[in-house]
Amino acid sequence: MIYKKSISALLYLAFFGGSVFAQVDDHCGTTSYLARKKSEVPSLENRMNSIETQTQQWVQEHHGEKLRSFLYIPVVVHVVYKTAAQNISDAQIASEITVLNEDYSFNNPDRGWSPSVFWPILGVPQIQFCMAERDPNGNWTAGITRTQTNVDAFTNDDKVKFDSLGGINAWPADKYLNIWVCNLGNGYLGYSSFPGFPANIDGVVIKYTCFGRGVGALDPTYNKGRSCTHEIGHWMNLIHIWGDSNCGNDYVSDTPIQLQANYGCPTFPHVTNCSGNAPNGDLFMDFMDYTDDRCMNMFSAGQVDRMNASLVLTRSWISTSLSCVINSTANLEALSNEIQFYPNPSSCDYSITLPNYDGKDMIVDIYNLEGKKLREIKFSGIKNQKAQISLNDLESGIYFAKVSFGDILVIRKLILQK
Repeated sequence: MIYKKSISALLYLAFFGGSVFAQVDDHCGTTSYLARKKSEVPSLENRMNSIETQTQQWVQEHHGEKLRSFLYIPVVVHVVYKTAAQNISDAQIASEITVLNEDYSFNNPDRGWSPSVFWPILGVPQIQFCMAERDPNGNWTAGITRTQTNVDAFTNDDKVKFDSLGGINAWPADKYLNIWVCNLGNGYLGYSSFPGFPANIDGVVIKYTCFGRGVGALDPTYNKGRSCTHEIGHWMNLIHIWGDSNCGNDYVSDTPIQLQANYGCPTFPHVTNCSGNAPNGDLFMDFMDYTDDRCMNMFSAGQVDRMNASLVLTRSWISTSLSCVINSTANLEALSNEIQFYPNPSSCDYSITLPNYDGKDMIVDIYNLEGKKLREIKFSGIKNQKAQISLNDLESGIYFAKVSFGDILVIRKLILQK
C-alpha cells in the first residue's frame, strides 16, 4: 500500500476544476455537480480552497485523535414525490437512519468482511444521526416533510431543493442535515454538497429506490442504504477514493491509490495499474468507492480524520444544536433526561428506564405523526427504575410517547420496525 501525502491547495483547485475527471459511470452526481456549482458561485472556489488548506493543517495536527464519545447530527428528510411509490414510508426512512448509525459507528453487521491487510486502517467515525424532533419554529416534528411534485425526475441541478422549482426549501443548514429523497434521473443514485456551499443548497439528495434497507421498492443492487452513507461522506468533505482521476488523490493518507472507480463486487486483491497499488490493490470495500451496497463496509482512519476536520472547522454548529431534543415542560430536566426507551428502533416491545423517583404513578400516551392519541398506558406506584410497553398491534412507523411521571413531562420519539 502506498501512503499518500497531503498536497497543496493549488493542486486541490486543479483537481476540482474538472479537467482531470475520470470518465466513469457516475452513480454519484457529486463530481459534476461540484464543477458546475463552482462556475455558478464565483466565491465557492476560493472558499473551498481555504477550507482545504485548513483541513490539511488540522489533520496533520490531530491525526488519530479521539475527539468525543459520539456526536449526534439532527436530520430532516424531505420526501418529494410524484407517484405513490416515490412517497416512501416512515419505516423506510427509519431503516436508513439505522444504516447510517451502523456505518458511522463501525457497528455494521458486515464490518468484519474487509481483508485482514486493511484492518490496521479501519476507522470509527463515532457519529450518530437522529431525526429532528423540533422544526425551525420550535414545534415538535417527526423530522420528515412530504411534498407532491409534478416533476417526473430530478437531476443534480438543485431544483429539488426549492419550493418554486417543484421541490422544497431546505431547513436551516446551521441546525439540520437536510436530506432530499426523490426520483433522480440520469442514472444518479445521489449527490451532495461539500463544506463551504451556500446554506440554501447544503445537504444530500438520494434516489428513493436507494434509500433505506429492507423496506420499500429498492433497487436490488443498492438496497442496503449505502448510497446515503456515501453521499454524507461527501457532505463531510470526503472525496471519491480514486480521486476522480486515473490514479488520483483523495487527500487521505492511508487509502491506496487506485486507477478508477470500482463497480460490482471485485475479488481481493484487485490490483490496478497505479504505482504502489500492488500487492493489496484497491480498497474497493470503502464507502467512497462505487461498488455494490453489499460490498461496502468501511471508512479508513484517515477518512475519519478528514470528517472530524469538517465537523470542527465548518460544521461546528452540530455540537451545539438542540434539534434532536424536545425540552421537558417540567423543571426537572436532569431527571427527565433519564427517561429513555430501548431498544429504539424496536419490532414490538420497549423497556423504559426511569429516574430514581419511586412511588409515583406514570402515564404513557402514544401518538401518531398526525398528533392523534392512540392509547393511554397507566402504571400505578412505580417501585423500580424500569417499565415496559408493547406496541405489537401498531404498524411500522414513527410514533411519539408522552410520559407523565410525577412532575416530569417528556416526549420521546419511537421507531417501530416490524
